[in-house]
Amino acid sequence: MFNRLKLSHRILILVAVPMIFELALFARVGQLLDESEMEAKREAHSHAITTQINEILRKLLTSAGGMGAYAVVTENTYLKRSERDSRHFMADFDRLEALVKDDPDLLDRVKSMRKVAMEGVTVLARIKKIVKEDNRLMAFAELKSVSPMLSTLTAQADAITNEQKAIEALSPQIQEAQRAALHQLLMLGAVLNVLLALALALIFNRGFTKRLRILMDNSYRFAIGIPLNPELTGTDELVKLDQVFHKMAHVVEESARKERAVIENSVDVICSLDADEKFTKVNPASLAAWGFEPSELVGKRFSDIVFPEEIDETRKAIKELIRGSEDRQVECRLVKKDGTLIDVLWSMHWSDEESSLFCVAHDVTEQRRIDRLKQEFVAMVSHDLRTPLASIKGTLSMISEGVYEPTSEMGKKRIADAEMNIDRLVNLIGDVLDIEKLEAGQMTIDEDLVNLSEMIKESVEAVRGVAEQNETTIETTIVEDSDVDVLGEKDRLIQVMVNLLSNAIKFSSKGNSVQIAVSTEGTIAQVRVTDHGRGIPANNIDIIFERFKQSQASDGKRGKGTGLGLAICKAIIEAHKGTIGVESKEGEGSTFWFKLPLYQDPEDLRTAAEAQAQGEAVASSEDTSCSEDTTRDEDIALKEEVTNAADSSVLRDEAIFPHSV
Repeated sequence: MFNRLKLSHRILILVAVPMIFELALFARVGQLLDESEMEAKREAHSHAITTQINEILRKLLTSAGGMGAYAVVTENTYLKRSERDSRHFMADFDRLEALVKDDPDLLDRVKSMRKVAMEGVTVLARIKKIVKEDNRLMAFAELKSVSPMLSTLTAQADAITNEQKAIEALSPQIQEAQRAALHQLLMLGAVLNVLLALALALIFNRGFTKRLRILMDNSYRFAIGIPLNPELTGTDELVKLDQVFHKMAHVVEESARKERAVIENSVDVICSLDADEKFTKVNPASLAAWGFEPSELVGKRFSDIVFPEEIDETRKAIKELIRGSEDRQVECRLVKKDGTLIDVLWSMHWSDEESSLFCVAHDVTEQRRIDRLKQEFVAMVSHDLRTPLASIKGTLSMISEGVYEPTSEMGKKRIADAEMNIDRLVNLIGDVLDIEKLEAGQMTIDEDLVNLSEMIKESVEAVRGVAEQNETTIETTIVEDSDVDVLGEKDRLIQVMVNLLSNAIKFSSKGNSVQIAVSTEGTIAQVRVTDHGRGIPANNIDIIFERFKQSQASDGKRGKGTGLGLAICKAIIEAHKGTIGVESKEGEGSTFWFKLPLYQDPEDLRTAAEAQAQGEAVASSEDTSCSEDTTRDEDIALKEEVTNAADSSVLRDEAIFPHSV
């Protein structure tokens, strides 16, 4: 009959029998524990009272001693120490009264102590006033009156502390007796519990052992992450428990899968380090972010990929993090697998339980680049705006003060200089607005048919005066077909050419020449501007078209530009669907070039497409003999065309580069 019961019924019967005894046992254990706890609290309470009284005496004695020393040497340090302790021990009296509030007799004695202490404080305050009035004899007389008060206070404190110490001395004996009784009771309970456990084991061993083992095995399988056993069949509680366990395992597995998906698909590198700063786990983002496979990083020291100059500082930050056990962010530069440097911001958390450092590494290279651009912009503005404005202010001040007459030669020269500085500021502001609009896509290009020959002529005329001042000649070479047309905005293309020509003239020494060459290749037109100046250092070629970047840092300081011109040129050319670049050799000169798509008439394109389609149709309808003749004729024509093209190319190259070998 017992075997037919459900598990819940069996447990109810088996537990109900020993329950009464267990409750009685637990009640007695609880009573002993309460008594032991109350005794421990009484001992702690007596100790707290003793400690508080000793603290009050210490502070009062220190305060009196400090005031005495102040009366002798009038040193403010002793006065401050005395006043500090006087303030603090009154708060200690409040805490002491709170401790003894449940004992009226003891509370009255503490209040009596407080009254004496307050009288002592009043005397000390009076001594301070007398010392400040420079009456030391009277101060010493007042100090003598403090001694009886301290004696009275000490006697009262000793009486209370002796009582509390007696309680503290007796309490351990009482607690020891209580622990012995509790120990005996627990031993008895343990024996009974063993007997009950054996009985329960014998009862439950019939029919449930196998299923329990399956549940235990499922727990083990779940812990190590292997598939669970098939679900149990039946209707009892173990079957329901097994079903719930399977559902729980499925939910946990799904949650872990989503967590892994988040970590594995994260753009940031998520990893963990051990106490020796070695990688223990790394998510797959390390390959895209750093170029390292996760398996390459596991076991590698963190410092192996940190920029050598920042290893010590980074290690110091990590050690401080481990000691403080607080989350923090650390920024450093890392060396990727291909050798390039990136700026990385680490969010780190140290776990004492895991003895691991959990990290999320976010690439902030672009953000730092933007920060550097901001700094460069501020530096540029501070120089290129402040200097002209200061000059204009000085000119206006001298004219207003009558130093220069506006109609005098010197006054006119100063006003002309001011106008030049104003033009410089206007051009600078215009450059900044242009580059912002172009890069933000807010500046539209009004496309029209632009003849490169005419555009270059107007550009040359625009810089003619600057070239003549620098004694620089401008030579222009254009392909035989002067109708090199592109789609674009003429004024913007002239802006590009004027900028390139101005740079070429500025960086050319007097008496040199600047060459402009226009050529075509397929559907692309190319314009090259060559100077014979100092050239561009190789390490600056890749950044010369960035904002506020110049061939040399000193160019901006010498008034050779703001570093925005080439960035504007690049933005304009790219807005025309073209490309721009530079070829340079330091000490020999530079060639800036840009390429634009040639204009192609839609009607010509349509005619050419129709002709090609008709030619293919005719070719497909002819017989083999005719096809062979045609092929032979086309081969001859093709050879002639290639020969003519090669000759034309040679002539064109000689026209563009007359001194090339």
